[in-house]
Amino acid sequence: MLKKIILFLFLLVGLSLYAQEEEEEFVDEEVTEEVVTEQGAAPSLPKIDPDKVVKTILESYQAAPEEEVAKVLEERIRVLPIGPLFKENSKWFTFFARVLRDEKAVPGMFAIVKDRNRLLTFLGLNILIFIAGYMWKKSHKNTKDEVGFVGSLKRTLTRVIVLQISRIALFIIYFKAEITPFWEITKKTFF
Repeated sequence: MLKKIILFLFLLVGLSLYAQEEEEEFVDEEVTEEVVTEQGAAPSLPKIDPDKVVKTILESYQAAPEEEVAKVLEERIRVLPIGPLFKENSKWFTFFARVLRDEKAVPGMFAIVKDRNRLLTFLGLNILIFIAGYMWKKSHKNTKDEVGFVGSLKRTLTRVIVLQISRIALFIIYFKAEITPFWEITKKTFF
């Protein structure tokens, strides 16, 4: 059974990567052909640096005082469908304002997505945790009748809690440098 799961995961990941490569090649060829036929030669398109875009957006928030940023965010969020969720607690607006004004919090979160190798390793380890949880569940399935409902519930809750703590710990270990500024703002605002 484990061999089938591993084979399925490899096929799923392999096919998705293959499809993504073919799609990128198709789009690149299509755009190049359109540009060449319309203008005679393919001009070089400027590359957009995501870091510069984020930095430019955040500069306007970082220049303003925290209270003003919180007020602007409150006005914008209140009209959204999720606005009533924030109605009772204004600490959320202070939190969002502090995150936007911090020089490291938002760029740190974007850095998680930028480092593709670490992200893929993290994903692979998460898949291994999922497989370990599945095997753990299957190993206890045969003894379900022996322990009764309460014993089965305890085992299930223990398994779920251990696996979730493992995932959270893995995330913290892998991305500690990137999430530290965000965590400091969270502690300062809510605790």
